[in-house]
Amino acid sequence: MSSVFENLATALALGLLVGLQRERSDSAVAGIRTFPLITMLGTVCGLLFPMLGPSVVVAGFGGVIALIVIANVLRAKSASSGSGATTEAAALLMFAVGAYVPLGSATVATAIGVGVAGLLNAKDYLHAFAGKLGDRDVHAIMRFALMSFIILPLVPNRTFGPFDVLNPYQVWLMVVLVVGMSLGGFLLYKFVQGRAGLLFSGLFGGMISSTATTVSYARRSAASPDLAAPAAFVILVASSVMYARLLIEIAVVAPNHVVEIGTPIVLIGVVAIVVALLAWRRTSVAQSGLPEQTNPTEIKGALVFGVIYALVLLASAAARERLGTSGLFGVAAISGLTDMDAITISCARMADAGRITPTQAWQAVVIAVISNTIFKLGVIVVLGSPALAKKIAPFVGIKVAAAVMVLWLWD
Repeated sequence: MSSVFENLATALALGLLVGLQRERSDSAVAGIRTFPLITMLGTVCGLLFPMLGPSVVVAGFGGVIALIVIANVLRAKSASSGSGATTEAAALLMFAVGAYVPLGSATVATAIGVGVAGLLNAKDYLHAFAGKLGDRDVHAIMRFALMSFIILPLVPNRTFGPFDVLNPYQVWLMVVLVVGMSLGGFLLYKFVQGRAGLLFSGLFGGMISSTATTVSYARRSAASPDLAAPAAFVILVASSVMYARLLIEIAVVAPNHVVEIGTPIVLIGVVAIVVALLAWRRTSVAQSGLPEQTNPTEIKGALVFGVIYALVLLASAAARERLGTSGLFGVAAISGLTDMDAITISCARMADAGRITPTQAWQAVVIAVISNTIFKLGVIVVLGSPALAKKIAPFVGIKVAAAVMVLWLWD
């Protein structure tokens, strides 16, 4: 008997939560009294299910539909303001949530109910966000959905080729992972575009691509030498975010070795953050717009990364097999020049499969970090202003020295 009252209390609380939100939205269909009744009706139907069968749930659902129709008819006759179909959809869902409390999991039902209330309450934020997206941005989201939910399930999930390391499904899964992280940064950038200060510029630039951000700000400093100090700060912040990307990739690919592989990378990342803070003290510019970013979901770019990742994975396995550890480290140094994601994921995957040790994995990643850091300095020297190169070179030296020390001393 106590479980019955617990189910009803859960349904009442969830109905009140959603009803409160709808009441504040001036819904003419259902509010703070109607939603608890609908949710509890669902729970009662769920409690009667063992005795009366599924017909009672179907009848209750039909009754809710009838009530919604009647409410809309009355609303039309009174010419009261409408609320679209949001309240109606929420009412149907909350009936189902109420029924799921006794028939399924009360915990899951609670999560759904709270999620519904949160979604309804986020109306203004969601509309504002959607308003900032253009057609190309919506197409980017659709392309990511295509990559994740259409292409990925169709890709063969078995290994091919030499060294038994090329699995098309895993390769494309890593493409989805990297593109997804970049897309998240891209959408956040779109949301704050026009208000992005130096810190946001560095953070979002690092989420999308730290290399692309380095190139963009180097070119901006060449056109406007007075931007050298803020450009240096943005580049260093973007490079710091790179370490968070690497940790996420390691955690996804090799969760059992994330501490062993990730700890040395965290140490270097902390140094990178300290370096960025030191650069912050040297600039007094408070605002700087983030340069227009390339859409990360272009199919061509995704395919290019997939090919790079597959080649790095194959080259790493071949080098490790035929040349030993030195061969793996050589591949890491070359791969890290332009891309950190491919070598990080490939090393983490090999460590997870037992092909290399976690120590060899993090050492290869750190070598790639050193190579990548030096490459970015070269980009700044070639594309940026002399003032930017002069300001950023000491910080790059500190980061490289820290990476070398970790590589040398960390056991």
